[in-house]
Amino acid sequence: MTEKASSIYRHPDYRLNCAQVLVYKWCEQNRISDLKVSDLMGLGSGRAPEGMCGALYAAQRIFSEDQTTQNVLKEKFANEFGSFGCDAIRSNKDIDCQTCIDYMDDAIAHLTAK
Repeated sequence: MTEKASSIYRHPDYRLNCAQVLVYKWCEQNRISDLKVSDLMGLGSGRAPEGMCGALYAAQRIFSEDQTTQNVLKEKFANEFGSFGCDAIRSNKDIDCQTCIDYMDDAIAHLTAK
């Protein structure tokens, strides 16, 4: 699928949070995991564990069987955005949710292309 996950996030017909949109694209459409959109309901806007960005949290859940990949995703994300916490990221007005979603979308695409 070439459509960016952020286009699904912004689409009024879906109404998915930042975590759910990655699960929708990669698990429900591309079947790389059995995770369901409903599993991440209410985990956007900093409500993921540890206040983590929902997009990062979803990517880690998608690769739940691989702790090394989860750690790499978290480290790369924090290096890119200065934090893995939603509140810290959103306090930087230059970084929006779509940017975080697309970053994790690209990371998942890279990991699944191997």
